[in-house]
Amino acid sequence: MHFNAIGYEGAITIGKNTTWKKLITLNVSYNKIGDKGTTAIGENTTCTKLTTLNLSANKIGPEGASAISKNTTWSKLTTLDLSFNQIGAEGANAIGENTTLTNLTALNLSDNKFKGEGAVALSKNTTWTKLTSLDLSYNEIGAEGESAVKARWPEALKPVDERGKVDYDNR
Repeated sequence: MHFNAIGYEGAITIGKNTTWKKLITLNVSYNKIGDKGTTAIGENTTCTKLTTLNLSANKIGPEGASAISKNTTWSKLTTLDLSFNQIGAEGANAIGENTTLTNLTALNLSDNKFKGEGAVALSKNTTWTKLTSLDLSYNEIGAEGESAVKARWPEALKPVDERGKVDYDNR
């Protein structure tokens, strides 16, 4: 459903859906759903088989990130993409507090304006033991944030150059 201009109204409809019991991938990126739409999706308890959720570029702030982090039915989720939003340190902290996503292997939070504080908050999560890919580029996490995340997931963090961009030559 990405690039379909569904807005928050469409996301609310998705959140209320009770028939997608076998859905494994939901991509609603680039739809301007905002916090209101993201909250509705986060409240969905029908999609228990969901393994991939892409909410990138949707104008999501801390409130939406918090709603996603509170979903307790997405225990099969392996990939979460919240890149190109505005979750900030508060949203990163909420995501980091999630204990349901025990199967998470890939987390993309690039370009979310949370700096080192958000990276440190994420590094405190002890339940993401399967995480193998973590993209925090364009967040200006600094040395403290990078050190905290590398200490927790040394192999998962994508190398970042001095501009905060993923350094694909050194992955």
